[in-house]
Amino acid sequence: MLVSFETTVFTLWAGVGAGASWHFLGKIQSRPLTRMIPIVLVVAVIGAAWTLVDRADQNARNAFKQGHAVLTQTYAKETQVIGLPGPADSQSGAIAAAQQRWLDANSDVRRLYVFHQPTPNHFAVVTETHAPGVTPRTHAPQTAAATLAWGGAAQSEDGPETDRGGTWISSYYPIRDADGAVVGVLGVDAAADDWSATIRRARRTVLGYFTLVLAMVFGGVGLAVAQHRHHEQLRKSEARIAAISESSPIGLLTRDLHGRVTYANQASSAIMLE
Repeated sequence: MLVSFETTVFTLWAGVGAGASWHFLGKIQSRPLTRMIPIVLVVAVIGAAWTLVDRADQNARNAFKQGHAVLTQTYAKETQVIGLPGPADSQSGAIAAAQQRWLDANSDVRRLYVFHQPTPNHFAVVTETHAPGVTPRTHAPQTAAATLAWGGAAQSEDGPETDRGGTWISSYYPIRDADGAVVGVLGVDAAADDWSATIRRARRTVLGYFTLVLAMVFGGVGLAVAQHRHHEQLRKSEARIAAISESSPIGLLTRDLHGRVTYANQASSAIMLE
């Protein structure tokens, strides 16, 4: 079960609303079973909301990863066509130009780089391009996902990775030579802030719908309380009018459209009996 700021605030608000509903329904002397109805509805809504927020959160993470995995694969394929440069190779300029073009076309991509494995268990950056204001990546990632990408499988980090330039969500795709051997890996770094914002939007969209549901539940409780108070005030007003009319020395009576007496106070009854 996902615990986040959004779900915590939603649950607290729902709990306060449920407590207020119990209190105000008690004020109008509702039966315990009637008072339990909004409580049960609130608990059901909270459970459903947490479940669907979990699902929306995971879907947002997967969609973000898949989108960047597709970009990474596209860029890696083009890099493969250009050819991976060696030391002081003029092709590095062509790759850098291509990477800059990709950065310009995708604002959520902040760093593009190619790394290889010059020695066992160590990766080194071959070429790197970054967006304006972004600290360049000078060291290749030394993660399990990077190792698997060097082994030939496209990979994405499961969560944010932090280096001296910031916090990133990274994807990797292997670059192969004409014989199919992996000679490098292209990496794409997206800012973790963009990743977090995507997840927050997904959570808040789901919680927004459930907030409307709870608003209808609490609105129904408020309407029931207001109606009860209105009827109670009307009953008291009718009782006061009846008391005044009964104690009046003036005879008062009312008839319907057919002439039948519908009300007569004591004074009018005495007059009719004389």
